[in-house]
Order: sequence, then structure tokens, then C-alpha cells
Amino acid sequence: GSGRAAAARMQDAATYATVVDTVPAAFAESPMLADLVAAGSLPPLAERLPENPQVIQPIEIGRYGGTIRVGDISTNLGGYDINWVTGGPNHFLRYTPDLTGTEPNIASSVEVSEDATTYTINLRPGMKWSDGTPLTSADMMFTYQDIILNTELTPAPYTGFRPGGELMVVTAPDANTIVITFAVPNPIFLLSNIPHQYGWPAGRALHPRHYLEQFHPTYNPNAQADAEAAEFSTWVERFQDLDDEAINPDIPTLKAMIAEESTTSYVRYVRNPYFWAVDTEGNQLPYIDYAEMERVQDVQTYHAKIVTGDFDYAVGNASVLNFAVYQSSAETAAYRVLRWSSGRGGENFYQVNLNWPEPQLQALHQDARYRQALSLAINREEMNELLFFGAAIPRQMTVLDTSIYFKQEYADAFAQFDLEQANALLDELGTTWNEDQTQRLLPNGDPIRYDFDYFNGEGPKTELLELVASYWREIGIEVQGTPVTRQLLDPRIESNEEPMSLWHGDASTDILLPVDRKWVTGKAGDECTIAPLWNQWWETQGAGGEEPPEWYLSILDTWQRFAETLDPAVAAELLQSQADNLWSIGTVGATPWPFVVKNNVGNVAEVGIHTWDGLFQYPYHPSTLFFRE
Repeated sequence: GSGRAAAARMQDAATYATVVDTVPAAFAESPMLADLVAAGSLPPLAERLPENPQVIQPIEIGRYGGTIRVGDISTNLGGYDINWVTGGPNHFLRYTPDLTGTEPNIASSVEVSEDATTYTINLRPGMKWSDGTPLTSADMMFTYQDIILNTELTPAPYTGFRPGGELMVVTAPDANTIVITFAVPNPIFLLSNIPHQYGWPAGRALHPRHYLEQFHPTYNPNAQADAEAAEFSTWVERFQDLDDEAINPDIPTLKAMIAEESTTSYVRYVRNPYFWAVDTEGNQLPYIDYAEMERVQDVQTYHAKIVTGDFDYAVGNASVLNFAVYQSSAETAAYRVLRWSSGRGGENFYQVNLNWPEPQLQALHQDARYRQALSLAINREEMNELLFFGAAIPRQMTVLDTSIYFKQEYADAFAQFDLEQANALLDELGTTWNEDQTQRLLPNGDPIRYDFDYFNGEGPKTELLELVASYWREIGIEVQGTPVTRQLLDPRIESNEEPMSLWHGDASTDILLPVDRKWVTGKAGDECTIAPLWNQWWETQGAGGEEPPEWYLSILDTWQRFAETLDPAVAAELLQSQADNLWSIGTVGATPWPFVVKNNVGNVAEVGIHTWDGLFQYPYHPSTLFFRE
């Protein structure tokens, strides 16, 4: 399959930055920091680096200086591209570029017991937060004791932290060692939680205790009164706001750059003087001095600004539909257009809400034949030609063909274009045509029609939906989608107000399949309407939502068994259930992803995988980006 071809291409066509063991004999820093040291306003470099800094062999040794410009529709400090050019998130380990393994990061190493119940994490002695405060295991204990174990901040700890029904135990034998123990074997913890933000509060295992204590009632008895004085209704709301790196520029960070200024039109970041990584010649990273994100109104403006060369680096919201347009301006705007892979089992998938309150539509949604009919009505071959210049794979939503769990029959399930069979299934289900054969009717005479909201980011969702809507109109089903922000979408899905949903088909690699159920059984949140109320019930251990029937519980239990064992036989059961039931209806997968970067920006991998599973560009060491002369 083309997924395997992409992996092979990655190995021979591209060079990647890698982590190496040998620590350089001497260190050097950027001129802007050297000036601050000379002026006495910053400690010398030797006092700012850990004893054993992360050493990165870049594609090439870079040079210091410059401001990298990106754009986003984001209203906060974060955004797809700014998150990566400023160093990405920071987890104990990070994924290798091919997403098959991990390498050191904040932790210099992680040791796992033979039975996969105990994880020993070794921090880098002398490592510091961006304000110069030492980073220690106390920061992890704060995450565990004061965030995860605090029932106000965390009413229901993430399911993956309580395999076998018992919450993990975290201890800190010394300042640089963290030990995490589970009651039962938990093999996915190393694969999916230590290198990824999955399950961690605010997406980070390490939270700066020295800064956050002042907002927490355990350490500040006036935390609630202070929150009210700051115009928050609870200390919890204030704490969560201030603990969010995308909202609060003052929180100490471990990123390569720190938010310095935020206005209505842009966000500016400056290098972190305490960043804990160097290149193989001992130069402290990052190479680039500043990063700026321009706030753009919408995705269309973003595309227009790519073409005029306003951005040095554009990938997060770049669209494969604009590939030819990007190419046509590459020479005049002095950029190159790289072709990465989306790493998705489905560019988009569609879900009908099994908990939809209207009884006749709900009965239809809960019948697998209805979902099969919807799938058979999609002309995937045509979609591939029209939108993806034939470069994607028409397939059902399932794992990528590079997955160790992949079987061709999962990808082929109800993925052929067959209007006759689709109509036969709809007839079988008791839906009938209206008089002029334009609409399918429920037994009560109501037309089958969907008005739903969706998030229009990370790929060509609107264009795909227009095509899917035209295909479903052929079988008498009317669909109208409205793009909204995730802030609006999430509460609507949680409160069961959306009859269907669409999302992009990530979590289809072996990294996230065991922790992200959005397409294979469903989960609570804005990415999924399979069964919002049943999933809430399951995730909150009965505290919210509605208790699912036995047949749906058994699917969730299968996923749980897979997550706890990584047993290929259980994976087969799970993926077969998706192939038979089509909890998610797929479109095309393994789509290409354009990456537009200025010609003078160095250390960009020619080929890569742009996917949430690997945290987008994070495996490619964006702290090594630099400007050529």
C-alpha cells in the first residue's frame, strides 16, 4: 500500500534530525543571550543548561538569528504552526520521525519493568523552567497529587491512568526520578502516554509547581476569594486558565520559545534562555530568535497569504486542494512545496448519533444497515480524483496499512460505490421515497434530513462534505453542515444536540489506536457523535450520561481489553466490529499533505507524517529550524 511506500520514501529520500548520546565538550549560545549575560541580566550558559542536555544532530548545523513568521485563525497564544516552530509540547519522550519508536526528551531515559506495571522516569539534573527555576520530580508530584487526585480539578481521572479500575500511583524517590506504578500491566503507557499528551491535564505531565501553587487552595487558603477578585466564578476556572500555555503567557514553560507579546493582530515569541537542548557542536537551541503568528480571519485568508509569501512556514492549515495554486506561486514567493503524508486512515469520517432523541431516526441510526447504506452511496474513486488528484486511497475508516493490525478486508468493508445496494438496504429498513422520488421518508412521513455543525480545520472538510452531501442526495438523504468553532461544537455534542458529526481520521496508527476511541467505538467530546450519552456514562463511571445497552458496552469492553493488553486477537475483534458496524463511515485515506516553507529556511525534513498521532512536526525537531544567509 502507499502507506508502506511512504515509510520507505521517508527512509531513503529524507534526512532527519536525531538525538545522540555524546555530549559536546563545550557550549555556545546566541549573540542575543550572550549580550544579556555580558550585561549581568542572565546567568552564564553553563548555569542554564542541565548537566546532560538533550543533544540533537540536526540535518545541518544552523546559524543564529531571525524571526519566523506563521499564520493561524487561532484567537489564543497557540495555533498549529506557532506550536511547532516554538518547540512543540514537552513530554518525557518524543516519537521518532517514522512514528514507530521513541527517543529521549525531557527524560534522559525511561525504564519499564518486565511486567509493564512500573515505569521509572529519569529527569535531566539541573534542567530549568523558562524563568530559571529548577525542574524536579516535585513538579510531577504536583501534577499527580494536586491536579489528578484533586476531585474538583479532575472529577474523573483519564481511563488510561486507571487500568484494572485502580488509579496509577506516582512517587518521587529523589529530585530527578519519578516512579509510576499500575495495579495491572499497562503496556500502552510507554507507547501512547509518556511521549504524547494523551490523558495528561492541560496536555502536559509536568506543571510548574512553584508558579501554580499560589492559585491552588492546598497552598493558598484564599484561592477562591482571589479567583473571585480576578472575576472568575471558581478557583478551578482560574487555575485551569492559568495552567494553559495557550492562554497564559506568564506560565513558565519548557518550550524552545516563550510568549512575549499578544495583540489582536499577532502573537510574538522569543527564545527561551533556559532551553535544555543543544546541537552536536554544543550550540544551545533554538537557532531562531523570534517567532510571530499573524492572526488571520479565516482559512481562505490563510491560503491567500501563503501564496503571496507572507509566511515562512505553513503546514497546519494548508490544504491539499490548493496544491496546484501553491506550486504556481512557489517561484515568485520564494518558497518550496513539500508533500508530506496526512497519516490518516480516513481524510474525514462521518458518524450518525445513536442517542439522537427522535425515536424513528434513532432506531435507524442504531441499525448497522443504515450506516452501510450511507457508506455504499459514497463514490470514493471520484472523490479521490476530484479532490486529491488521485493520490489518496479510497477506503473505509480503519487503521493505516502500515499498522501491525491492518487487514485489507477492513479497508474494503462497504467501501465500494453501489447505489443499488444502498437503496435496497434503505428499502429494507422501511424508509420510502416521496412522490417525486427526491427524498427518503421515515415511517411517520418525515423526510430524512440532517442539519449539523462541524469544525472546519485540519484539511478540506467543507469541500468533502459538499461532495458527500451530493452523494447522499442521490439516495434521498439531505445533509446540511455549518462550520463552527470547537468551543461551540463541544458543548453541543456533549449535550446531545447534534444528529451527526464529521472529523478527520487520525488515531489510525498503532500509537493512538489504543488510547483514542473516536472512530472505532466513540468517545465523549467534539470529535465524535457515535453515542455522546453512552460514552459520557462510560468515561465518568456512571456519573454522567446514560447507561449503554449491553451490545454497546461489549464494544467498549473490547476496546478496553485491547488498550490493556495490546493483544492482536482483541485488536482484530475491535477492527472487525468497525468493519461490520461502520461506527464511523470513512471516505479516502493516506491523503497527501502540503507543507509550504520559504527557500531560506533550513532543517526542514523533505518528507514526513503530519498527524496528531505523532504530534505533527514535533518528531522532526523544530528547534533546529534556521535561516540561511
